[in-house]
Amino acid sequence: MILRLPLILIFLVTLGGCALAKGPQQAPQQATQDCDAKQSILIRGAFIQAERDTAAAIAFLDANPNHEHVRTWLGAGDTGKARARLVATLERLRPGRHPPWNCSPQLCGGRSVFGIASLTRGTITLCPMFFNALNEGFDSRPGIIVHEVSHLAAGTQDIAYGRTAAMALARKQPDRAGINADNLEYFVEMLPGPARR
Repeated sequence: MILRLPLILIFLVTLGGCALAKGPQQAPQQATQDCDAKQSILIRGAFIQAERDTAAAIAFLDANPNHEHVRTWLGAGDTGKARARLVATLERLRPGRHPPWNCSPQLCGGRSVFGIASLTRGTITLCPMFFNALNEGFDSRPGIIVHEVSHLAAGTQDIAYGRTAAMALARKQPDRAGINADNLEYFVEMLPGPARR
């Protein structure tokens, strides 16, 4: 009896360790390198809104698969790829699952970009343009968070940048629109009125 108790405890600890290793892992505490207090508040607020908007976008897609908004950003036909990527993105937008971020302008390399997702480091760099963005509309702070997190969480690509290119991609190559980060971003941040909140 005395010998079995430690074996059972070892088994339970090992089982718990395996579950953590195989299941979704908690992200480390968010890095806020070079982010001042105001920037940190804006980033956290953008993550909260991005989570809400992405959840609303998935519900909208499920309820209205043939809606004009869906066709505009995701194309006509099967939207399964886009939905799967939105779900994966939503999971990384949940509290405690956020990827680490930083505000190091040097990592932006002087480019005119809102942010950069590093697949090798699993982090997001938020560039000066991010902090000049608004909380709503195209290329909003929450939308930028959706875009960058989708790269890390769902393997989205940058096939087409900007509204015009994203709409053309949805029209001409809807299968690719479902894996383009800007298409997912615009679909989420521009949901029709009541669906958004």
